[in-house]
Amino acid sequence: MAGAADEAVDQALDAGVERVHDLVAGRLCGQRALERVEEEVATSL
Repeated sequence: MAGAADEAVDQALDAGVERVHDLVAGRLCGQRALERVEEEVATSL
């Protein structure tokens, strides 16, 4: 039961983070700031 609940929470968090990314990306589309953030995230993983 705990595994299923944990998975549901993970999915909800992933969906929320994706929505935030889409909102930010929509506002910053084509701006260097977005490219820079994406580069920093890719190198920190």
